[in-house]
Amino acid sequence: MRTSVVIDDELAAEAKELGINMSEAARDGLRTAVRRRRAEHERDASRRQPETRRVGGLEPRVVDVIGLAIAIAVGCDDT
Repeated sequence: MRTSVVIDDELAAEAKELGINMSEAARDGLRTAVRRRRAEHERDASRRQPETRRVGGLEPRVVDVIGLAIAIAVGCDDT
């Protein structure tokens, strides 16, 4: 997808002077912004619905089962 972006003249001139590829820099910056925003949304969602929070990509029930298995294996089944 192509899109247009408005960049300050002084910033564009400095980037050109330094040999910075503005398309690559824009893509990298946008990727970073998307990752941050996605992380914020996921964090906010987990705060609103803690039961849907995942640990290491695992469903909460799987984490509970693993925790129980570890507790039984080390002999401290306090469930």
